Amino acid sequence: MGDRVGAPRTVGRYLLFDEIAAGGMATVHFGRMIGAAGFARTVAIKRLHSQFAKDPEFVSMFIDEARLAARIAHPNVVSTIDIVNDGGEMLLVMDYVFGASLSHLAHKVRSNGEAMPPPIAVSIMTGALYGLHAAHEARSDAGEPLGIVHRDVSPQNILVGADGVARVVDFGVAKAIGRLQTTREGQLKGKTAYMAPEQIRSLPVDARTDVYAASVVLWEALVGERLFAADHPMGLMNAVFEKEVPPVSVARPSVPRELDTIVARGLSRDPDQRFPTARAMAMALESAFRSASVREVGDWVRVEAAESLARRARRAAEIESSSGVGGGLAPPPPRDGAVAAEIPEPDVSTGGSHASDARPRRRGGGFLALAAGLLLVAGGVAWWKR
Repeated sequence: MGDRVGAPRTVGRYLLFDEIAAGGMATVHFGRMIGAAGFARTVAIKRLHSQFAKDPEFVSMFIDEARLAARIAHPNVVSTIDIVNDGGEMLLVMDYVFGASLSHLAHKVRSNGEAMPPPIAVSIMTGALYGLHAAHEARSDAGEPLGIVHRDVSPQNILVGADGVARVVDFGVAKAIGRLQTTREGQLKGKTAYMAPEQIRSLPVDARTDVYAASVVLWEALVGERLFAADHPMGLMNAVFEKEVPPVSVARPSVPRELDTIVARGLSRDPDQRFPTARAMAMALESAFRSASVREVGDWVRVEAAESLARRARRAAEIESSSGVGGGLAPPPPRDGAVAAEIPEPDVSTGGSHASDARPRRRGGGFLALAAGLLLVAGGVAWWKR
């Protein structure tokens, strides 16, 4: 990415600026929605690569992602605004969110030899669980349950805004009734280290599958290290099936023991022993532990991600000044002057037995990237990295 903003392209009513991140199937761009009387709104736009925009299977995945996300209206889920098919261009338009992915924040904390403060980690994951519950409960226009299961809950797909609100992103590999594109037999979509045992075994999945993945994310956030790790896919799968998971207060003594039972229940290998819904787990966390307020989470994000947020804010200001349309692209900076949007980069599965768990650092191999926190994917995505 160069230091200067290139001339935007016009696709329908959107201005498409230079890319912020690139993946195997799509790129993510800053965008401006242009309306009458000087109206303009900053958005994040995921653009399907031209070769895939001609492939019915990939187009179906792209449309599925937009349709599913559009059915979920909740503060803890990134909103999908529009889908555009114009002159061979396939665009997914999403809300522009200022913040950082949980993976970015966790890496920043780990690089300092620390773990997230438990009140912060619990607050973030409680919000994410409520967002997942909203997805699980989503219904069609006719009022029929959609049966959405995210299937790729991971730190890369949880965006934490500078406003302190955690948002779930990326429904590109979600299971749902009525999808145009379905997973081939024997093909896993998602990140193995966060998959529930039944998902790895290609057994039926439901809301409890996402509860398990969210519990892995919470364990890692509290402890400050990966729960399941291995040098090769089979070793990783074996760890998911067989590793004895230590209580969080044992792995990290500073974590209150009140959280041990909740996290352990969420991590049960037997779905029937887990919380029946993501909402039930969120409520259990709220009852057992005093988590941070959204204001406290926002303050923490602005400190931990100050450098990257300030860089994104400068980038946003460049694009605003270059567009010459409508209001400002970047909101007023917070008290510490560090603002920005981060867009996750996806790590797209190419098919076969499993999706890669390798995480490129900034702009490499994966969807969405930074600068406008949002959704992305089509086939096994991984959001913004470090």
